[in-house]
Amino acid sequence: MADPWIGDAFGTSGNELGGIRLLVLGESHYSSKHSVGQVYPPMTHEVMQHYLAGNHLRFFANVAAAVSGLSQAKAGRSKHYQLWQSMAFYNYIPVTVADSARKFDERFWELGTQEFEKVLEDLRPDAVVVCGYRLFPRVLRRHVPGFAGDPWKFDRDIVQLGGNSRPLALRMMHPSAAFSAKAWAPKISEMLQASRKRDLSEVRLMLQTADTRSSRFQA
Repeated sequence: MADPWIGDAFGTSGNELGGIRLLVLGESHYSSKHSVGQVYPPMTHEVMQHYLAGNHLRFFANVAAAVSGLSQAKAGRSKHYQLWQSMAFYNYIPVTVADSARKFDERFWELGTQEFEKVLEDLRPDAVVVCGYRLFPRVLRRHVPGFAGDPWKFDRDIVQLGGNSRPLALRMMHPSAAFSAKAWAPKISEMLQASRKRDLSEVRLMLQTADTRSSRFQA
C-alpha cells in the first residue's frame, strides 16, 4: 500500500491540535509515472513533501484552512505547514487508480478495506476527516460496527469508527475547487472538541443535529 504520511508532532501533547491525533483520509492517488493498479509505498510521502517544499496543492491548502479556521493568506504558509506536522494523511485506495482525476475501476475500493483497518490500528487516531462524498459511504459501510443501512442515504455528518481507538469521523466535502474552508471549519472544530473530551453525550447531540443530507451524494 501507499504508506501513510505522519507529521512529526502527530499525537504529541504540544502539537497544534492540543494532542489530538487527527487523520485526514483522502480517496486515491493519480499518477502518470506509475501504472494503474501499481503499489508504490512512498507515493503519499512524496506528494506531501512536494507540498511542504513550497508547491501549491489545493487539497492540502484547503484542508489546513478548514482545520485551522484560517486561510493560507491569513495564517501564512508556514503556519499551515506546522499544522500538517500535527496531523497524519492517508489515501483509502492503496494503489494508483488512474493517470488523471477521472472515474476509475470500482474494484479498487475493495482493496482499501483491510489496509485502512491496519492504518486505524497502527495510528490510533482520535478523529478522522473523511474527504469526499464518494468516499464516506464506503467508509460507513465497511468501518462502522453494526451499520446495516443504505450508506448513500445516511443523513448525518459524524460517525464513530471501529478499531481500538474508536475515532470520530466527519464527512467533509472533497477539498477541491468549489470547497469552502470557512463553511467546514466549525464542523471540524466541533468534532475535535468532542474527541478531546470523549464526551459521548456531546457526540450524540452532534449526530442528532447534523445538517448534511443525502441529496449531496452522487455515486
